[in-house]
Amino acid sequence: ATEEIDVPSIEAALRVYYDGSSSQEMRRDAMEYLRQCQTRVPGQYILESCLHSEMPEAWLFGIDTAVQSVEGGVADSAARLKMRHVLLAYISNRIPSFATIPSYLSSKIATALAAIVKLDFPDYWPTAFCDLSSILSSEVEKEILLRFFAYLNDTIAHSELSNGWTPEERERGQSVKDAMKEEAIPTFLSLISTTITASPRLTETALFALKGFIEWIDISLVMEPNMLSLLFSICHARDADAAIASTGCLQEVITKKMHHNKKIAILSTLSLPSKLPFSEDARTQSLASIFCYGLIELVQSFEKALSCEAEKEYADSCFSMMEAYAARCMQYIGDDRMDVMAFGVEAIAYFVSKTKMMMGDERQDIVWTRVQAITTTCLARMVAPEGFTFDDEEEDEERFSSIRKELMAVLGNIGRLIPDYTKEQMLSLMKEFLQEGSSMLQLEAALYVCYHAGEIFRSEVEDLSGGFFHDCMVLIFKQAATYTASPTISMYFECVARYGTFFAYDLSSLPVLLGQFFSPYGMYHSEKKVRERVTYLFTRITKVKPICEGLTHYLRDITSHLMPVIDGDKKGDRLASKLSDQTKQSLFDAFSTIAVASLLRTHESGLSVDNVTGLVVSIIRTIASALEAPADTCEPWMLSGLLSSLCGVSRPFDRLVSSGNWRDIEDARSTIASSFYSTYPVVLSILSTYASSLNGDVDREAVQSKVIMGQDCG
Repeated sequence: ATEEIDVPSIEAALRVYYDGSSSQEMRRDAMEYLRQCQTRVPGQYILESCLHSEMPEAWLFGIDTAVQSVEGGVADSAARLKMRHVLLAYISNRIPSFATIPSYLSSKIATALAAIVKLDFPDYWPTAFCDLSSILSSEVEKEILLRFFAYLNDTIAHSELSNGWTPEERERGQSVKDAMKEEAIPTFLSLISTTITASPRLTETALFALKGFIEWIDISLVMEPNMLSLLFSICHARDADAAIASTGCLQEVITKKMHHNKKIAILSTLSLPSKLPFSEDARTQSLASIFCYGLIELVQSFEKALSCEAEKEYADSCFSMMEAYAARCMQYIGDDRMDVMAFGVEAIAYFVSKTKMMMGDERQDIVWTRVQAITTTCLARMVAPEGFTFDDEEEDEERFSSIRKELMAVLGNIGRLIPDYTKEQMLSLMKEFLQEGSSMLQLEAALYVCYHAGEIFRSEVEDLSGGFFHDCMVLIFKQAATYTASPTISMYFECVARYGTFFAYDLSSLPVLLGQFFSPYGMYHSEKKVRERVTYLFTRITKVKPICEGLTHYLRDITSHLMPVIDGDKKGDRLASKLSDQTKQSLFDAFSTIAVASLLRTHESGLSVDNVTGLVVSIIRTIASALEAPADTCEPWMLSGLLSSLCGVSRPFDRLVSSGNWRDIEDARSTIASSFYSTYPVVLSILSTYASSLNGDVDREAVQSKVIMGQDCG
């Protein structure tokens, strides 16, 4: 078989394939030739021949062919025996001559050895771990062995999770895992201790391998003083990547499944807060991660220890550590890096959710102090990091928005525990930030807190005649002139809509509020999304009955701004050109609501019945005129929107019918009803045109007759 292998031709094909200047057709032909070699010649022979080449790409091809042959079930025990002899000879004879080799090559050699061990140990290769532990004369060999252990751990140690394995494969995997505990682990840990500080590359490889083993080996092997000393020393090393890998190992230790008392004892031994001081460099994220999960583990262990009187000593020890971990996690909330911040918020959120069960007599004061500090920290973090605009769809800004929601959930939990203190701190933040000279981010944070506080203290939102939300609205309304940036404008009007009943108790503020809505910072804003949202929020507050009735006093002012919309925006630079059809529809609806209220209270609105009636009829005629546009220039969505607008305008007039107060406005009723009725032929025409466009599937006359019947009935 070896005579059939033309190594020079394989090398030539590999050069063509890896040469960036080769055409796609040449590369395809080269790959086809290599596949033919793999099909025609057994993998062990290709491996042996290619490892005699001087070309690294040929080595990789030979080893990869062997891996495919083993994992594909093609290589029998004799073939695998040949492969391991070839590989061990290559490692012993050739590898020591290299100062280093590409990581992809050492990884592929390790993969090949692990694939063979998985099938042959212990039946066909009982001395596997002993044989492999003897090849440690060079740094490259040690790297291969470390990668071998890491790969074997991934495939064997987690065999119970391998859903694709047959029962026989799982049984074999478990036997290998059991044997590894006795034979491989001592070799592995000895290798770790000698390579963990050898060189940056070996250190990271060793830590990566160790992290995988911690999950299932005896934890006492890792908690051995020398091993811990090594891990902590690397955590403080200048090499940030190695430090991150080391903290990853420590995190595996603290999240490892075990009895809660043992977990408490291990965390006490580790004493992470004192041994891993706060830092603001590349390793901060990994440190935030370990303290986040550490705090969660402590809270869970404390909850279990607290349920048993005999474990009071463990509970006390755990509570003391929780304080230190919580303090560190609060520091991470203040970090401007999203990943770091997110870890801190996750841990503190869990801590606060379990606060009630910590309320023992001897601990209550400490818990209250910590919760109060958390409240202050969460509120301070409502201010976005410098540079945020809330206009960009950048990943960091989206993540911060998500983190802030979690922080408000934390404040919600605290608010249910200590509502008065929470409201006091929220109001204090608003007073501090709602000042002239405050930054846009501070103003936005204060408005954000005010708006979302309504979700925490829902029962207090309805009555704004006094109390917390009344005080909040007094503050934010007073500083409205400072909201000139888009984020603050949007948030301000959101607050106005949510707490609109505030103005029902202070109707004298309505003229100022209307001025804010009908301004370049409101419905005339240069940004489409802002003006659309503000206009919609205006329609929202008109549905609050006391406000709607209050607005009847200012119908002239409202009309002066809405006439451009009603008249089809003849000037071209007014509100109509700045709004979508859907928003215009909502605006028509809102205006007609106010108009109905004005008709019912004409003696207070400052307008005569004829004035109001004329305005309403103008709206109806504007819509009807738009509906009469030729069918080929009026898209279905536009027709739908206009018909919806017509319904929107008509809906509030039901109140006139049900009011029974027609004496003073009988003429108005007739005029308005007549205007609605005049749109009927237009609507019927649209329905008929639509029916005709359905290729005869609908009977046009039947549609017309049904519509006419509907008109006759109503």
